[in-house]
Amino acid sequence: QRVFHLLVYFAMDDRDVKRRKVTRECIICREDKGFRAFPGRITEACQHVQDICRSCMKQTIKTEIQSKGQSAAIRCPNCAAELSLADVARESSTADAEQLDTFLLQKALSQEPNFVWCAHGCGIGQLVDDLSCNTFMTCQSCGRRTCNHHRTIWHDELSCAEHDRNLQSKQEWQPSFKLDNCTLRSSSRGILYRKSASMQDTINACVLWGTTVRGWPFNDRWIAVGEFFLPTHLRNVRVIQPLVETYQVDNSVLRSSSSGVIYRSSPELGAIRAGSPVARFGSFVEGRILSKKWLKAEGGYLPLRIRGAPILELQAGLKKLMNEKNIKQCPSCRQGIEKRRGCDHMTCKCGAQFCYICGADYLGPSGIFAVGNHVHAESCRHYRPFP
Repeated sequence: QRVFHLLVYFAMDDRDVKRRKVTRECIICREDKGFRAFPGRITEACQHVQDICRSCMKQTIKTEIQSKGQSAAIRCPNCAAELSLADVARESSTADAEQLDTFLLQKALSQEPNFVWCAHGCGIGQLVDDLSCNTFMTCQSCGRRTCNHHRTIWHDELSCAEHDRNLQSKQEWQPSFKLDNCTLRSSSRGILYRKSASMQDTINACVLWGTTVRGWPFNDRWIAVGEFFLPTHLRNVRVIQPLVETYQVDNSVLRSSSSGVIYRSSPELGAIRAGSPVARFGSFVEGRILSKKWLKAEGGYLPLRIRGAPILELQAGLKKLMNEKNIKQCPSCRQGIEKRRGCDHMTCKCGAQFCYICGADYLGPSGIFAVGNHVHAESCRHYRPFP
């Protein structure tokens, strides 16, 4: 009986050896599969045994293309050798190979400074000779115009300067201040308006305690409300407090190639420290207005303007509504966009392409297509550290 059990044991062991000789374990799915699932090498640069089954490699390529777009460099999961377009076509589906080919073409075109995409979202672009103000491109596909300077839908009957002024005028806003009597405990009904920044220059008009007014800090002791003034202190007690409000970091006028605005450690443009946080364009910040030049936020100080262009736009109630509806604004034209299905790579009708989660730009020399997924915010699920 003992001899019989030994024979059975050796027979089973022999079958296991034979099974292992005709199968191989995939390093991704960890399943034993026949050699037909491991045909040839993934790329000629691979020097190792083919240990990734075809179905896993096909899914890996599909995921890389869908998540990284133009920055996708398809690599072997084992040795990190980069696959050629022919390798991708062999290892994946025809649709994925064609998508990668399209992405690579878009990447090459985006790096060409004189290439302008049609701002009407038809997916066509062309090289232009002149990117100066007041020039436009007529799309060869849809026949509509795109401003070469702004790279947005052509502003009919307006010069580029007039268009910029219109954008700026739409962003004219005034921060809010509240009259606070909690510390002073005055018996008066409120604060009298002044015709000038002088305590004696009063008029017969009063702002009641607890009222919220909109204006601008005139200096450390006064705010200007329309053509009149209100003192921020009475008997050396602060009685007018700036309110915390929500602002959106806006790049529509400045049109900077950077990803956002660096927080300053003090209200000075040069007060930038290594590792300072960045308020990304399109994101929302909360803070109090200190002056006509500076906002005090949790991350530090932000300038209201850079090179004369406004970069902060007051959003009274908009952030709450957008959060409730999960609506994001296009970083270029400010149009609200709601995603109902699909991936997080959004294409606006103005031609801009951005991440729905963090607002990172896909186009341009500093975009995701050109330099990779480290352009995403670190909190974004698509972020990958710079290799």
